[in-house]
Amino acid sequence: MLNSGLQMKVTEGSARGSIHPLDCERISIGRATGSVRQVGWVHLRDETVSGLQADLIWQPETQKFLLVNRSSTNPTKVNEAEVEQVELQPGDQIRMGRCLLDLQETDRRFVTRKPQAQPMAAAALEPVVAPVTEVALPTVTRFFLEFLEGTNAGQRLPLDSQRTAVGGAYDPTQPPADDWFDQGVALGDATLPPFCLALVRHEQGFAMLAPREADVLAGLEREEDDLIWVAQLGPGQSVVLEPDDQMRLGHHRLRVLRREVRA
Repeated sequence: MLNSGLQMKVTEGSARGSIHPLDCERISIGRATGSVRQVGWVHLRDETVSGLQADLIWQPETQKFLLVNRSSTNPTKVNEAEVEQVELQPGDQIRMGRCLLDLQETDRRFVTRKPQAQPMAAAALEPVVAPVTEVALPTVTRFFLEFLEGTNAGQRLPLDSQRTAVGGAYDPTQPPADDWFDQGVALGDATLPPFCLALVRHEQGFAMLAPREADVLAGLEREEDDLIWVAQLGPGQSVVLEPDDQMRLGHHRLRVLRREVRA
């Protein structure tokens, strides 16, 4: 997983307020289709954005993202100037259709200096050094789904919905008959049925519901008293997740992360 220290916040458009961590070396940006969210994508729910609007490509030598326009019908603008490709800086604003995205640093800190006291006798006193005080910034709690092993290892997705379904590849021309979830995650794994594992908001966290298919292996790993407990879940069995629990789905291992991020 890439630790770029950057995120994109949508400040205008139908997805206003949503935050997308930039934690992959290549990220595609485009119009959302249905409720399915793909790893390595920033989905924008706006018809004025192309299906594939642009790509962000990490540049290790400069530690910055290169934005490359991929749409021939909708312009991509950076700071209101139309571009085909440009290296982004924190603070840049990217416009795609009606959506405006701000590129932000996730670990930015603001400090202020207190006024320096005036000495009564300047010649007799040591120079006064003003202390530096860190300003407390408002934060919000956000949840992320992190992939530890499997085809999507090293990637992370925001969990923004009450009910999230995780599973294998799916056919976009055949929507699920039982559309019970708000957010779908499609893994690049044809051996898993689509949308088979459920993550449901529960109080201050999430509960996991194992697949109903008996031939899909699902389990849970939990560290307790310096021991790692491994449980195999039966079809449809549910369990409330604790911090640092790791879920197993086939040969995939994943976990839910809770983070306090700047509002």
